[in-house]
Amino acid sequence: MRKVLFVLALLAVVSWGATANAAVIIDFSTGSAGSGGTITYAGGANPLVGTDIRIGALSSAGTPLNDGAYLAVKGFAAGTKNTVS
Repeated sequence: MRKVLFVLALLAVVSWGATANAAVIIDFSTGSAGSGGTITYAGGANPLVGTDIRIGALSSAGTPLNDGAYLAVKGFAAGTKNTVS
């Protein structure tokens, strides 16, 4: 009887540790903003720079909250590969 309880307890602990994770997809598109913008790279340790890149729509899938499409995307971002402000 003790072995059965031990095996059941072990199976319960192992099954709690297994979780499923999915990849989050974030898609930036021009939507109705049209085309435009430039991306430049000077090489070496210099940053990749994007200027006037138009994003008219954003959609997300696989996020814990707020999956869906967002049409009014406004603002700017600047930073390195490790920081965005």
